[in-house]
Amino acid sequence: MEKKNLYVVTQTIVGLATLSVDTFPIGHTEDLYIAKKLIEDEFDKLLKLGYEKSRFEFTKRGFIY
Repeated sequence: MEKKNLYVVTQTIVGLATLSVDTFPIGHTEDLYIAKKLIEDEFDKLLKLGYEKSRFEFTKRGFIY
C-alpha cells in the first residue's frame, strides 16, 4: 500500500469581541508546493484588503495576524 499525504489549507478567524472561532477551508491537495501556494495566495488577498504586512507573523505552517 502506497503512503500518500493530504494537505488541507484552512483559515481560522478568532473574533475577540464576539468570542467566536470560525474555520474556513481554502483548499486541499496532495502536493506540498500547491499547499504552500494556496497559503501565499491567501496572504496576498489579505494584503490587497488592507491588512498591514508588518503585523503578520510567519510560522512553519503559515501565518498569524
